[in-house]
Amino acid sequence: MSDPPGDPSSPRLTPRERDVLIELCRPLAASGDAFTEPASIRQIADSLFVSEAAVKQHLARLYDKFEIYDDSGRRRVHLANAVMERGVLTRTDLLASSPSGEAPSQAVEEQLGPARAAAGGRDWTAAFDAFVAAESAGTELGAGDLELLGEAAMYIDRHPESIAARQRAHSIYLAAGDQRSAARVALALVINHAARLAPSVAGGWLNSARRLLEGCDDCPEQGYVVATTALFALLGGDAAAGRGYAQEAFAFGQRFDDADLRALGLALEGAALARLGEV
Repeated sequence: MSDPPGDPSSPRLTPRERDVLIELCRPLAASGDAFTEPASIRQIADSLFVSEAAVKQHLARLYDKFEIYDDSGRRRVHLANAVMERGVLTRTDLLASSPSGEAPSQAVEEQLGPARAAAGGRDWTAAFDAFVAAESAGTELGAGDLELLGEAAMYIDRHPESIAARQRAHSIYLAAGDQRSAARVALALVINHAARLAPSVAGGWLNSARRLLEGCDDCPEQGYVVATTALFALLGGDAAAGRGYAQEAFAFGQRFDDADLRALGLALEGAALARLGEV
């Protein structure tokens, strides 16, 4: 854990949370204007070579740590301003060449850089091939890279490889005690098995995600649990229940400023309304 350099009352940050804050605030370094728009979630994800879901999770924790509770859709701006005003980061931090302040291994960059760039550009076939080639060459994939590999494999209909990568990421997160990330990956595995028409296995992963999130009633991952529950209700023929869960998922999206979750809630509610005859 690293102590913030400024205000001693500022919250303690993990190294990864600090990386996320650096990328969030990096646009401020160029202008010096505290009200410049900070980096988007996708920009942060691309810079750190992680999934957007992982960035959202870190931001949710940072909002709690910095007590950013507004629901205006401007929480990233308020968080960036709070970070700079309290001296948690300096312009030197923001102008550093890499998020952690350390030069990445050249060998690792040569192996994983193309894979991460392809995933960031949504070129799933190229990303899959590059990750597999990197691992075949002896490069160890961390949990974030395994999530990207799992996502790439899913989109090119390589579900066995997607499942294997995601299960490995899930195990790494569990070993590290990161239950929220483990739950996020468990929910991704629900989709894998649902697509393969294995509802009992998918249901098992959904229950696993629920158990991992016990005691975390107000976090964005719970919204995705609710959205997945809505999907199961619709698949089971209970459109009324599906509609209720979909509306709850949308509310989570509103509360956590999660556009993906809002869109998912609306899409699922639309499907429920169609089945209820409210076209």
